[in-house]
Amino acid sequence: MPRPRVLVVTDDAQTAERIRTILASEHYDVDTASRAAEAFDRFSRQHYDLMLTSIRLPDVDGPRLYWSLRERWPSGYPRVIFLVPASTPTPGDLTGSEVAVLPVPVAPDVLREMVRHALGVF
Repeated sequence: MPRPRVLVVTDDAQTAERIRTILASEHYDVDTASRAAEAFDRFSRQHYDLMLTSIRLPDVDGPRLYWSLRERWPSGYPRVIFLVPASTPTPGDLTGSEVAVLPVPVAPDVLREMVRHALGVF
């Protein structure tokens, strides 16, 4: 069975590395991107099962990146977890039962549980 592929999209290098390290230790294949354009390029070359993305990126916001991926690859878009600074109220468009929001800084146990839940791995 192939390992789940995860893409972490954030311009915060420390957060990206922390998430990559935690998920790699759980046997996920993890790539990172610092901009939405880079993430879009990666998706054009590789399928990802899950994307963790900052709500604010230097070139496009995370929700817009996600919706762009859904439009471009309607049958292959990834599940998504939005990274939101703990000190920032969750934006209204990121509330609802289908939206997963992970506070940053990331708590390892919360990250692991959210990723397992998003991927249906228990």
